Amino acid sequence: MKENVPMLIRQAREKLGLSQAALAARLEVSTNTVRNWENGRSTPAISIRPLLETVLEISLQEQQETTPALISTQPDAATRVPYEVTASTQQSLKEKNRMQMLNRVHLRWIRGVLENSLYLATLIRLGLRERPHAVANPWRLVVQESSQVPERHLPPGTSLTKVYDEYNEEILVLGEPGAGKTTLLLDLTKDLLQRAERNDAHPLPVVFNLSSWAKKSLPLQGWMIEELQTKYQIPKRLAQEWVVGHQILPLLDGLDEVVASSLSSCIEAINSYRQEHGMMAMVVCCRKADYFRQSMRLLLSTAVEVQPLTAEQIDAYLTQAGKDLTAVRVALQQDPILRDVASTPLMLSTIAATYHDQPISSMLALHSVAERRQMILENYIERVLEQRGSFKKEAKLQQTKSYLAWLAKHMLLHGQTEFYVERMQPDLLDDASAQRGYRTTIIRSIYALQCTIIGALFAWIFGGKPEPGNMRGVGDGLLGLLGSGPGNAILGWMAPGLGGGLEGGGMFGMILGLVFIVVTLLIDVSGSSQQVSWAALRAQLVKSLLIGLRNGIVSGGCIGSLCGLFFFAIRQDLSYAFSQALGFGAFTGNIIGLVSLLVVTLRVSPEREEASSLSVGLVTRLIDGIVIGGCGGLGFGLVSSLLVNVQQGAIYGGIVGIAFGLTFGFAGGTRLIRDVGTISPAEIVRWNWHHAFANWSGILIKGLVIGLMIFLMVMIVLGSAGSLLHDSVYAWKYGCVYGIIVGASATVASILTGILNSGWESNTLDERHLMRPNEGIRRSLYNSLFAAGCFGPIGGIASGGMVGFAFGLIAALPGWPVLALGFAIILGSVFALEFAMLRGGIAFLAHYLLRWYLWREKYLPWRYIRFLDYAASRILLRKIGGGYIFHHRMLLEYFAAYGGEVASRSSEEEPVIIKRA
Repeated sequence: MKENVPMLIRQAREKLGLSQAALAARLEVSTNTVRNWENGRSTPAISIRPLLETVLEISLQEQQETTPALISTQPDAATRVPYEVTASTQQSLKEKNRMQMLNRVHLRWIRGVLENSLYLATLIRLGLRERPHAVANPWRLVVQESSQVPERHLPPGTSLTKVYDEYNEEILVLGEPGAGKTTLLLDLTKDLLQRAERNDAHPLPVVFNLSSWAKKSLPLQGWMIEELQTKYQIPKRLAQEWVVGHQILPLLDGLDEVVASSLSSCIEAINSYRQEHGMMAMVVCCRKADYFRQSMRLLLSTAVEVQPLTAEQIDAYLTQAGKDLTAVRVALQQDPILRDVASTPLMLSTIAATYHDQPISSMLALHSVAERRQMILENYIERVLEQRGSFKKEAKLQQTKSYLAWLAKHMLLHGQTEFYVERMQPDLLDDASAQRGYRTTIIRSIYALQCTIIGALFAWIFGGKPEPGNMRGVGDGLLGLLGSGPGNAILGWMAPGLGGGLEGGGMFGMILGLVFIVVTLLIDVSGSSQQVSWAALRAQLVKSLLIGLRNGIVSGGCIGSLCGLFFFAIRQDLSYAFSQALGFGAFTGNIIGLVSLLVVTLRVSPEREEASSLSVGLVTRLIDGIVIGGCGGLGFGLVSSLLVNVQQGAIYGGIVGIAFGLTFGFAGGTRLIRDVGTISPAEIVRWNWHHAFANWSGILIKGLVIGLMIFLMVMIVLGSAGSLLHDSVYAWKYGCVYGIIVGASATVASILTGILNSGWESNTLDERHLMRPNEGIRRSLYNSLFAAGCFGPIGGIASGGMVGFAFGLIAALPGWPVLALGFAIILGSVFALEFAMLRGGIAFLAHYLLRWYLWREKYLPWRYIRFLDYAASRILLRKIGGGYIFHHRMLLEYFAAYGGEVASRSSEEEPVIIKRA
């Protein structure tokens, strides 16, 4: 009797030397799931079995035959364990997934492309010629006669489906540009879709365009899995199951669209797949000239070449089209060169659409097929653009052609057949200098927006003008609204702060700035180190703290000295200047020290580590400081002007602007943000409670240790600085209170981010996904607001509770409830802002800034989607869901060659000649 499934899985895992956690990582499931399998509490779902069998090198099919209770080992298992489902439920899910995939292929390729083609090649029965020597024949060296198989024309009216059935479901389709290869392939796809609908055992026919293969040059199996994910929005696990389980029938179009230097490698990858999966059906389409330039041949049963239209077919088509084409019929009968041009369905239908009521004589003076083809396309484009349309008032003919030329060049340059507005990336900018300028601008814009909001929050909690005799700030702002009373009296013994201009409300602003920096950095990078143990963090504790203190003291001393000289020049008050120097030095030192601490503790990438140092150019830092300082000061000044008066708003706005400029700009703070070289919209999110808390202990430990280190650093810096102006007991107690506030906020930020990064998933089947142009960017904005709404209040409440603890139990202030509530509101706003920006908001901002850059360079109109829809209405583009494709490859190449330019994918690769004969 064979072993049962739990024992089989356990023994196979142990034989390979894998732990339960290692196996779970390979399968992308939790360790608890593997443990349940091996204990018999649940069994692997159908969707995970093919991958499980591949990893463990076993077969569960035999176990299913000998163990009927594979899905449920006990009678009531379906209602006891969430992972256990009935066989009928799994079968229903499997059928649902199949039907969804069949519908997606049909909507995308049959309804979206075949039924909306520029020409209807199906109305003309295209001739096919068998080309057996175009494919590799492994028997040619063994059986000499096989090399003598003659080429022959197939009977008129023979469909590609019939050839597919007769030749073992393996064919190569060759032809000239516009000959109808893709149309024939989609006709075959339509027939295969109907077969798959009727027969559950039939593999799923899926059209893949090979133009994207050269980007990564993956093995064909891995590339198809990735294409199913990115093009058809299929979850990775399901895509793996389908491809590995031979449930996908690949229909590969556009082999000629692979960059020339990679075409031979692509053929080799297809052949390797054929050798590993030799019994699988496959169809490949390629232009004849591109294919025969390669020395390697595809391992397929046979090849067919789409034949040029005959004179009888051309004449019949034009006769059916009506009297308006009489002049064209006569010209074709008399001119053999024009007849050669019209020998493909694409060019024949284009000639008919262009000259159906126009003279054709202007084209007859040209003597080559290529020149006439070029003129026909040019006249066709001008004619369809001259037709009246809603966009006519906004875009002239040449401008429209220029916009389409830019789009075509970049699609060809990046190996794209489909264009999605939300997939635009900074590499669309012409050169590295422009891309650097864009990156600098987007970072400044992000920080300018954030600092404007932070400055406004600072002014709100700083308050307005107090009653005579009371100290500055707090009273008439947020805390005043909550019942704190005027001035800093609510702070009790903490009201003097560090003295000078940094009393009460001023220190609130300093602490708010520290929290802002810490929360920003932690939310940005905490997810990069999920699996963290206490031992790993403990090993970094002392090192991180010492490095942070060293960098903080050096940088804080330099910035503080500059601030002291500046304020002394303004006020001629040495005591005031010293207190400001001390405050700004402590603030800046804390920021630089905290950044250094987090870089070491979280082992941030070398790029971020380099950026966190003060290696940014002086001019760049000055500009950063002016822009960010101006925005921060503006936010503070506007709110302060509303609370008090314009004079106070201007004075304190200027001081706050200087502080923001020095710390966030001049000190290199703008380089702390993650790399924005790639725009990554948060398009689809799904919450998974199981994944969110799968590693809760590691997330908690990391958050607590980071919070502890930040608490120590803030306490040491503020305590040391305060001892220079006050007694040491006051100073260290003061530093302890604010150290708890900043450290607690850091702990909350780290824990929330760890939970968020674990629980939010995007691998979902969603029929609406990218069904409208730029939907991904809009969804990114919605999801950023959702993240802010979820985690802002949670962060505010948690941080407010810790603030209440610090002010109530440590500082023993009677007004601690008001302070806790005020800080909960302010810190909740900071958390909401940062989660919104880093979970979709930055992508939204970066996308529209990129479009502004491209609009400024006149590469595209500002209302870009309206323009693309206009081009689709003029039958130059075709709209498929939320994306656009050129109606035919020849139109793409015509526009890419507009102006006589040649595009190249990179300096290291062969150039891609846009204009083809």
